[in-house]
Amino acid sequence: MKLSRVTQNVNKYLVPLAAQRLGNKGAGEQELKDTLQWIIDSCKKATAQEVAQQTLAYIFASAYQMSMLITFVLYNLCKHPEYLQPLRAEILR
Repeated sequence: MKLSRVTQNVNKYLVPLAAQRLGNKGAGEQELKDTLQWIIDSCKKATAQEVAQQTLAYIFASAYQMSMLITFVLYNLCKHPEYLQPLRAEILR
């Protein structure tokens, strides 16, 4: 099953990374500015497993954002063709 493979990879890669980051918290090392660090900073008492699972949730949640955005834009441009020419003119400027 694919989900179990994803869970195995999370446990193999993300959990140790999250544990390392949680262990370095407050140790004077430079904080990285990425999603994992943002989750660690926003979840004050989270375990490495919880941080890894939250990271995975963000990855799954963001998977279709761009395709949904493009679909929404194209749909609205087809529904309102009067905006095509002004948009085209603005792009060409």
